[in-house]
Amino acid sequence: MSSVAVAFAPNRAPARLAFNVSLPTSRMSRQQEGKITAALRAAVDEASAVLHG
Repeated sequence: MSSVAVAFAPNRAPARLAFNVSLPTSRMSRQQEGKITAALRAAVDEASAVLHG
């Protein structure tokens, strides 16, 4: 398994949080890793805004 995780900044979440995606290594290329990382970062930014209304 391969995993990509993006943590929320400590001052942007009520607790220690991270978004994580895991998939079989055979299905994860470096290009896909970059796309997943970018998507997770965007999701963390959006979720942080929701958490802090």
